[in-house]
Amino acid sequence: MQYTPTNNNRWVLTFSANGMRDKGQLFLLANSVDNTYVPVPGTTSNYEYYRWHTDFSAKYYINDQSKIIFRTRYFTTINNNSTDQSSTGHLWFNEVQYLNQLYRQGKFETNLTTGLDYTLSQTISDSLYHNHEGNNIAAYAQIDQKIGKFNFNIGGRFEINKVDALKWDYAPVFRAGVNFQASPSTFIRASFGQGFRYPSVAERFAATSAGAIKILPNPDLLSEKGWSSEVGIRQLFGFLGVKGYIDASAFVSEYHNMIDYIFNNYDPAAGLADIGFKALNIENSLIEGAEASIGIQKDYGKLHVDILCGYTFVLPYNVDSVGKKLAEPYHEYLSFRHRDMIKGNMNIMYQKFGLGFYCFYNSPFLNMDQFFIGFVDGLSKNNYWMPYSSAFVADARVSYKIRHNINLSFIVKNVFNKEYMEVPGNVNAPRSFQVQGVWEF
Repeated sequence: MQYTPTNNNRWVLTFSANGMRDKGQLFLLANSVDNTYVPVPGTTSNYEYYRWHTDFSAKYYINDQSKIIFRTRYFTTINNNSTDQSSTGHLWFNEVQYLNQLYRQGKFETNLTTGLDYTLSQTISDSLYHNHEGNNIAAYAQIDQKIGKFNFNIGGRFEINKVDALKWDYAPVFRAGVNFQASPSTFIRASFGQGFRYPSVAERFAATSAGAIKILPNPDLLSEKGWSSEVGIRQLFGFLGVKGYIDASAFVSEYHNMIDYIFNNYDPAAGLADIGFKALNIENSLIEGAEASIGIQKDYGKLHVDILCGYTFVLPYNVDSVGKKLAEPYHEYLSFRHRDMIKGNMNIMYQKFGLGFYCFYNSPFLNMDQFFIGFVDGLSKNNYWMPYSSAFVADARVSYKIRHNINLSFIVKNVFNKEYMEVPGNVNAPRSFQVQGVWEF
């Protein structure tokens, strides 16, 4: 919903709200690879989830070159289940942003973006996390400089975080990038950026179990820090009424104090009491990879066709491999990562009718925690966990636009009913059928 006062068009007010409810039953681990829909005893739960959020923004145009934007969001999650692991979360986000075109003359243009934001979060859970309150405060600024066919940007952000009575954790991070228009249809880019991630409440304080599997808290977790860089090129093209692009890039990322769940006996003197998974800082990781994608559009009279395909190649190295029992000889890689990922989407529209297809392929996990290989019957035999974590999955959809703002769709998920693991020991959903209605107002 958007509103501009008739007597003062410098103001633009927007409001939106969204909510959802989800109810069902799930289980954490399959009993064996031969009984993938039979759970390990004690890992089944009934759940009922609620999610809703409201967003409000006020935009004020100071003049033709500058404006101020205020944004706020209230987000609530209510998670109820039958295993005494319920929780409620509240999040309030507030931001003030200032944008100003500092200079524009000929082929030169300078723009400034700066702002402040504050986030307050509350977690209420008697058994799973207990009650916690978090605060996040950040200030940021970025300069975008256009010089002829070059676009440069450089910026920084200073962020501080705090949960309960723990000490404040802070970090300055910086980013920079450049884009060069080599020709009317060729764009070359490069970027570098630092990253900072504060541990979540779940990673620090979750204390629960599912059957024989325990999750242990670790309030001493440190924040993740790292950097990433990318170089890429995008080529636009058009021929015989076909419009599209080809994009290719290579990237490198490095993380320090990366957080991962590790299975171990954390207090042998306590017997079985402290055997389970705990979030730990696993020191250093290095991720190298490349991506390629292509997008195509074509109109044949009243028929419109969109095609988008992409391929990602990733080598996620676990530089230190600290504290882990991994599936040899794959210990050099992070767990549960795919090396090759392919995605494709096609959408065909004819007047009010639509036909769509979506598919993806994931190669086998490069590595898997030894706990799951030994715990789920059949995964260890001939390294069965590798092909079982690989899949080609396809979805299909048919839609009809009843009116300009009302659309009705019939969707088939996992058309070929492929069984595979998205989560170790937990098989994805089988083939399903959905009827979806969307009404925009």
